[in-house]
Amino acid sequence: MSRSRPDELPQAPWRAQQVRGVLQIVPRMTASLLLLTAVAAWLCAEALGPALILPWAALQTLLALVWHLDMRRLDRRDDEALRSTLALLRLGWPVSLFSLLLAMLAVQAFPEMAREGQFLVGVMLGGALCAGAIELAALPVLSALWAGTLGVGALLALLVVGTPVFSVAFALLVLIGLLVSVSVRGVSRTLLARLQAQSEAARGEHTISMLLRDFETQSDAWTWSGDRAGRLWQVAPRMAAELGLKAPQVLVGQDLVQVLRSGEGGASLAMRQGFRGRIDARMPAELMALMAALQSGQPFRGIEVAVSRPGRPPSWWSISGVPVLDALGLQTGWRGIVRDVTLLRQQSGELERLARTDTLTGLANRHVLQQRAEAAVQALARRAPPVPGADDDSPLSLLLLDLDNFKTVNDHFGHLVGDLLLQEVARRLRAVLEERGLDVLGPEGVLARLGGDEFALLVERPMLTVEREDLALALLAALREPWQHETLWVEIRASLGAAAWDGPGTRAARLLQQADIALYEAKAAGRDMVRLFDAAMGERMAGRHLVIQELGQALEAARRRLARGGERQPEPSCGWLSVHYQPQHDVADGRLTGFEALLRWRHPQRGWISPADFVPVAEETGLVVALGEWVLRQACHDAARWGGDTKIAVNVSGVQFAGRHLVRTVSEVLAETGLAPRRLELEITETAVLADPASARTRMQALRTLGIRLGLDDFGTGHSSLSSLRTYPITTLKIDRSFVVALDGGGPQADQILRTIVQLGQALGMKTLAEGVETPAQLEVLRRHGCDQVQGYLFAAALDVKEATRRVAATRPTGEWSSVVSVPESR
Repeated sequence: MSRSRPDELPQAPWRAQQVRGVLQIVPRMTASLLLLTAVAAWLCAEALGPALILPWAALQTLLALVWHLDMRRLDRRDDEALRSTLALLRLGWPVSLFSLLLAMLAVQAFPEMAREGQFLVGVMLGGALCAGAIELAALPVLSALWAGTLGVGALLALLVVGTPVFSVAFALLVLIGLLVSVSVRGVSRTLLARLQAQSEAARGEHTISMLLRDFETQSDAWTWSGDRAGRLWQVAPRMAAELGLKAPQVLVGQDLVQVLRSGEGGASLAMRQGFRGRIDARMPAELMALMAALQSGQPFRGIEVAVSRPGRPPSWWSISGVPVLDALGLQTGWRGIVRDVTLLRQQSGELERLARTDTLTGLANRHVLQQRAEAAVQALARRAPPVPGADDDSPLSLLLLDLDNFKTVNDHFGHLVGDLLLQEVARRLRAVLEERGLDVLGPEGVLARLGGDEFALLVERPMLTVEREDLALALLAALREPWQHETLWVEIRASLGAAAWDGPGTRAARLLQQADIALYEAKAAGRDMVRLFDAAMGERMAGRHLVIQELGQALEAARRRLARGGERQPEPSCGWLSVHYQPQHDVADGRLTGFEALLRWRHPQRGWISPADFVPVAEETGLVVALGEWVLRQACHDAARWGGDTKIAVNVSGVQFAGRHLVRTVSEVLAETGLAPRRLELEITETAVLADPASARTRMQALRTLGIRLGLDDFGTGHSSLSSLRTYPITTLKIDRSFVVALDGGGPQADQILRTIVQLGQALGMKTLAEGVETPAQLEVLRRHGCDQVQGYLFAAALDVKEATRRVAATRPTGEWSSVVSVPESR
């Protein structure tokens, strides 16, 4: 906003404030005018006489009093009326008339007076001119009227007298007028600037007041202020309302700490008790912190206190404050903000609960279980209880439970039913624990869902081994009852592994690992079983981990040797992986038709390790895919060196067959080794095919387009039907060894089953190959039924690559079995 000049007063927006500034001095001006009238009458009485002086004095007195009364009435008008021209006229005409009558008196009396009288009248006029002009400086127009009228009167008086010093007096009078004008202008500008500043401050204060009111009504916070001791000066209506009080004035002068006291009935009871301003044993810790902050005189922020409210749940307020300092830097009080953080604390608590809870079942989650287990183990380490023996009670037990058939439920009925099933499992587990008096939501332990279909129970009270096993069996028994959902009946089965704290060296991670090992053993034992961890399990698991580690190292060494063309290298500490070959012969003439590639592992310390010990581990860890690829590559490489038409059969695991890269891998290996595709046969188990029949059919057709053969391994052990078997591009049915062995004591039924399988293969246009042939009698039955090919210890065990190479080179068709049948070698 631009500043206006004094001569622009009628247009100024602050004219009302200027007029009120003059009205404020009216009583003082009235007294001054009356005094001036009395002095002028006394000075001029001798020169003019009573006949003239008395009426003049009466008129001046009446004029001053009328002006005073009129100004009092004008002062009661609003700002709009004071801005009008009429208000300015009401102010100005009495002042102008008074100054005019005073000037006329001087002009009339001056010639009749002695020099001393003239001097005194001149001093009076000069003083009145200066004083009046300065007093009326708030309104420059009035100031100019007053000073101009008296100045003209003084000049006329000097002209009438005709004194020799008129020119000097005239100059002095003009100089005084200029000085007065400058002074008035300066005073006017100063007053004007102050009015502008006050106006802007008032607008700013109004804006701030509006913002604060909006802040306090629309937000969850309000302001407070008090003295150095924390006694309230200013209380927001919102604060009083939150405390159940109708008027904020009730709290003015009261101690803030005592107003906020909880546990004693809130503010009303605190007021009745006199607002004790001292710390006592009943005062909550947060209020003690607030009192200490107020006593410190330092700024504080975010002290949260609980506040009781009549008829409403307690709330939480966050209080902040800064000291108010005077010009000397001394504290005079406090000013701050109170914020209602009840909702924020509730939301924070809910977030914390969600962070510690499995939202599906309402149980604790993995994070809580790990925290509780770690805390329990640390507490036992500090307490140092005696180390429990095999049958002693242990102060800490951990049970891990995993559903056996959950994936099947999810796959067949959908994830919604799966979620409902998990909720039912949680409910049943809780029911068992409640029945046994186990408080798993308190200090005795925690029941948690770790994720998926895995649950855990941590028990923090002494339990004997038999008690631990009994609890585990009860949990599994509670799950065996079929679960009904609408029209569904679901059988629930689970496996459970348990472990117990066995000494100071047991940490939470180790306890979890031991329970997980026990769970693994329970699943391996046939599922729906309970296993308690013992030292033997730990040793087996350590051996398993060693197998995993060294098998990977052995595979990497085998890859490097194959990449270098099979050159001789020092044996690694993990041993060598190698491919051995078991011959396959034609039943009709004994001719060598091919070999089955079999993986072998020879360890420098443990000797030959059975595939039954390391292949399942490789399947669990996913290493079987890399192993299968290496076996395929090595077998094709060896078969390519043999030449001829000798077939090489390579087993493909279910994991490898289900992979997306099998077809590409086979194509790359054939191109890399130069092996004719017709000489390669991949043996796929019936179980792998039935896991996903549609995908298996597509993948098998893609493999057949490469020109290779496909054999169905272990035929008869699965559940494939004749209709589905016809749709697969299979070239060979491999009869499982169990059907061949059954010929020795199975009677006519075993013979009939074997003949049916052979006839089925012939009807489908497939070759049949029987494995596990160990006796001439078995061979004779197979030949009589028309089986095409055989393999087994009757002919040879699996041969290393050198012996297999010699066997290929020495093969000559003779038409007699005596040339190929050998004494069974060591198995």
